[in-house]
Amino acid sequence: MSGTYEVWTDAELTYLAREDLALLAIADALVEAGQSRLHKARNAKVRAGTVAAAIVLAALLTGTAFGLGARLWGLVDGQPVPPRSLGSEDWTELSRMNSFSLGLTPKEANQARVVKSLDGVGLVAVTKVAQRNGESFYMLKRTDGSRCFATGPTGGFKVKPTDMGLSLFSGIGCRSGYPFPSRRAPIFDLTAYHAASFSRLTGVSGSYVWRLRGFAADPVSKVGVVGTDGVLRDVTTVENNVYDALNLPRFPPKQIVAFDKNGKRVYALCVHKGGCK
Repeated sequence: MSGTYEVWTDAELTYLAREDLALLAIADALVEAGQSRLHKARNAKVRAGTVAAAIVLAALLTGTAFGLGARLWGLVDGQPVPPRSLGSEDWTELSRMNSFSLGLTPKEANQARVVKSLDGVGLVAVTKVAQRNGESFYMLKRTDGSRCFATGPTGGFKVKPTDMGLSLFSGIGCRSGYPFPSRRAPIFDLTAYHAASFSRLTGVSGSYVWRLRGFAADPVSKVGVVGTDGVLRDVTTVENNVYDALNLPRFPPKQIVAFDKNGKRVYALCVHKGGCK
């Protein structure tokens, strides 16, 4: 099993917490731990070229060893989403995301001009991968070759009553330096969390999983949640490379774990603020 990926070391979450602790609670879930857009591996800048090449090679090699084969993981056959299907809020968020990836601060990104073209927001294509529990799952291929992932209510939604069209994405996740899909990273988690309580004096107090969801490589058969008590709960089946479970009981989560078809635990994602060691 690979080492855990610490979502609490995410650069964007750290920035938000430094600026205003209340922002973490307002984001409603301890900012949806799996949905950050700016996680970077610690040494990525120092060895960017070498690391990028190594990740590509590792993905190809481990793909064969892990049973992925040439297909790698099965998202290539998704349904293309034409740019005209994207709503105004989608373009706003994609423009903000692209500005943020170029090094702008959150404040600068929020003020950046909204661009309504895939190339203008750093994308090559948008693909609808699957649909489950009234939620659609999307893959966003970027011009630099990396991928982002998004979810949203099937059929679209209006962010504001005055919106002329429907938007598709309620959440977008991009993680630089996170080699999904591979043996090291066989899932791309987009699980949503709720804060158990919040105080203006003490901030967020605990959290629980509201919706267990995300993308999974072909070898992953099931995904579940391990509580801080070490008990495995809420195991859900992967279908069409996605997992999604609702109406989960409230308990403090520690890890999101992935299993292969034989029930072997192949990955653990640490979501506990205190760490998982």
